Amino acid sequence: MAGRMTSSNSGGEIAIEWRAPRVALVLCASVWLFYAILAAWLTLTPTGKGLTNAAGGVLGNDFLFFYSASKMLLAGDPIAVFDQDRFFALQESIAGQRLQFPWAYPPHLLLLVAPLALVPYVGALYAWLVATTAPVVWLIRRLSGAPFLVALILPPLAQNASSGQNGALTASLAAGGLAAIAAGRPLLSGLLFGCLLYKPQVFVLAPICLLACREPRAFAGFAITGLGLPLLGLVVFGPEMWRMFFEHLPDQMSYVTSGRMPRDRFATVYVALQNIGAGETFAKAGQGVSTLAAWALVYWCWRRTRDVLARAFAFCVAMPLSSPYMFEYDLALWSLPAAMLATRVWNGESRLREWIPLLILAFLPPLIWMGSLAKTNFGVVAILALAPFVIARVRAARD
Repeated sequence: MAGRMTSSNSGGEIAIEWRAPRVALVLCASVWLFYAILAAWLTLTPTGKGLTNAAGGVLGNDFLFFYSASKMLLAGDPIAVFDQDRFFALQESIAGQRLQFPWAYPPHLLLLVAPLALVPYVGALYAWLVATTAPVVWLIRRLSGAPFLVALILPPLAQNASSGQNGALTASLAAGGLAAIAAGRPLLSGLLFGCLLYKPQVFVLAPICLLACREPRAFAGFAITGLGLPLLGLVVFGPEMWRMFFEHLPDQMSYVTSGRMPRDRFATVYVALQNIGAGETFAKAGQGVSTLAAWALVYWCWRRTRDVLARAFAFCVAMPLSSPYMFEYDLALWSLPAAMLATRVWNGESRLREWIPLLILAFLPPLIWMGSLAKTNFGVVAILALAPFVIARVRAARD
C-alpha cells in the first residue's frame, strides 16, 4: 500500500513518497516501546521499599519462586520446594509480603536456577532476565532481520519479563530448534527441542515437528536431552524428588479450577469453555479436540513447507491450543513470527491481510493480562482466528 503526492516548487516538481504501512508500523513500535517501559517501571524497578515494586507486588513477580527454590537447594533441602507450607513461608520472608507461588517444575530445572541464590535478589532477577531473553532476541534478529531495539521491546517478551518468568527461556529453546533445523543442523535442533522437557505443555509439540521433518539426527539429539536431563535430575536429587513432582502435578490444574490462580490469564479452550458454564466433562472433551487439531496443524505445516515463518507461526498458534494450562507469559515465542511479519511489512513484502496476525501476535499476550484484571477472557477466540492465516502462509510458501 503506497501513495504518492507531488508538489511544485520554483517550477520544479518534488516527489514525496508516503508509505502508509511503514508509518503504521512505526506507530505500533511506539506503542510497544511505551508498554515495555511501563511494564519495566511497574514490575522491575526497585522502589526503595524492600522488594516491593511500583505496582505493589514483589519485584519481578513470579521470579520469587525461582529464587526461593534456589535458596532451598543451596541450603541442602531441595525436596522442600514441594512442601508448600515451608516454600510459601520462605517466599514471604524474602518478599516481606504474603505470597504463595507453588513449584511446578521437574527436578532438573532446579539445576538451572541453583546459582540464583548466590547473589542478592535484585541482581539475580536481572541476571535471570538477561540470560533467558538475550538468546531469543539474538535469534529474532537473525531469523527476521528486525533491529535489536524492535526485537527487545516486542510485547510478548515484555510481558514475560514483567512476570519474571521463564517464557523467554522456552522461546530461546524453541526458536533455537527452529533456526537449527532451518540451517541444516538437525542434531542441534533436537538437542534444543529436548531441553523443553521442563515445560511439558510446549515440549509435546517438539516430537511432532521433528516427526514431520523426518530427520533421524534430530530425533537422536532430542533423545539425548529429553532423556538425559531427567536422568541427570534423578542422579543428583534421587527418585524421591521425581515421586514428589508427579504427586503434586495434578495440583496445578486444581489451582486453576479452584480460582487460586488467575484463570483468565489462561487463553486455552479448557478454561474458555469453563468460563461460559460448560461442565468439567465437556470442557475436557473440547480441550481434547483442540489438542488433536493443534497437533495436526503443526504436523501438516512442518511437513508441507520448510518456510521458517510458516513453521514458527504454526508452532506459536499450536502452543495455547494444545494445552489446558498456559499463561500469557508462555507466549513469549510469539515475538518471533511477529517480528518476521513486521519485517515483511517494512520491506513492502506483505499483504494487507497480514496485519491481522501481526497485531494479534504482538498485542494479544499483554491484552490477555489486562483482560484478566477485568475478569474477562477473550484470548482463545483471537488465537483460533490465527489458524486460517497459518494455513494461508503455508500455501503461499509452497506456491
